[in-house]
Amino acid sequence: EDEDGKMMAKVMSAQNDPDKIASSQAKPKEADGPIADGSKGMAFIKTRPNVKLEGLLPAYAQNLKAMAQEYGEMTGDSLLVKSGVRTKEQQRALHNADPTAAKPGRSLHEFGLALDIDGSDLDKADELGLMRKYGFTRPVGGEDWHMEPAGIQGNIKKAKEDQNFAEEATGASLYKGGG
Repeated sequence: EDEDGKMMAKVMSAQNDPDKIASSQAKPKEADGPIADGSKGMAFIKTRPNVKLEGLLPAYAQNLKAMAQEYGEMTGDSLLVKSGVRTKEQQRALHNADPTAAKPGRSLHEFGLALDIDGSDLDKADELGLMRKYGFTRPVGGEDWHMEPAGIQGNIKKAKEDQNFAEEATGASLYKGGG
């Protein structure tokens, strides 16, 4: 057998090894303990000037405050929110300044379903298992700061159009996030 054949056999063997497949698909870590009530969460959320949290979907805001509370109690640190809820006009200005940003009407920030939080803060929250526990995900590749509810990922269009659906899906995100 030639070297290419041996290498291909190793790759095929590794792809079919259940232990290797299971370890490569491990669930994100999940923090232990009950869900925090979020009553002390705002003490552990810092925002940049002009960042608006008003207008967040209520379930998103509740999960955020609960995660921030537990994060702060575990680390003594706060989550830094760099960008929050945006109007269509703010999104248009952002897109005009940076064409890679979503076009107006397409950003989940406009619907109260996304925040941009310091990436290192989210990395730490993920390492602690808090992203999974509180149902948050970072679905935009290359944007480690962008956080959305995991529960809306299956139907983002409906989440934008139907606040009741978005609220239910976000509430159902608990223990399903991470990453």
